[in-house]
Amino acid sequence: MKTIKDLKVINVKSFRGHDGMLGLNCDLVYKGVKLCHVYDDAWGGGYMYTDITDQKLFDELNAEIKKLPKEKSELFPDGLQPDLDIVVGGLADDAERLKKSQHKGIMIDMPNGKERLIYWTGMTIPQLVKHPDGLKALQKAYDENKNEGNIVNIEYLKTKGIRT
Repeated sequence: MKTIKDLKVINVKSFRGHDGMLGLNCDLVYKGVKLCHVYDDAWGGGYMYTDITDQKLFDELNAEIKKLPKEKSELFPDGLQPDLDIVVGGLADDAERLKKSQHKGIMIDMPNGKERLIYWTGMTIPQLVKHPDGLKALQKAYDENKNEGNIVNIEYLKTKGIRT
């Protein structure tokens, strides 16, 4: 899914809600401004956007989302127009996936829409960098693969000593 430049979710927390559905708590940041709090109570219906700090910027964001192309799928062969809930849900899912997996290896979103994980059998990145040549191996793997797609966990890799 295409998304909006300078839009991200922070402080993402999911929880098991009604009938096992996943609920969501997060903050929405647009153009560097913490725009609002997002809450999904997992009882059905749309997300709730509370504590909006800049209504004009919030309206601008919604207008930008309306410009996104329709997303085609088996359920929606003619395409589904993304709305704020769909975009925020996708960003929150990505943030949760990153939080759970970023320590396992180098995470790459490939141009064909698939994901690739470069990992070392039996080792996480924290274990690898403790090895005498571990950081060198991690840097080499990064250098050899950085142009294949978007490195999803680049910020995490930088904290482990990777030079970008």
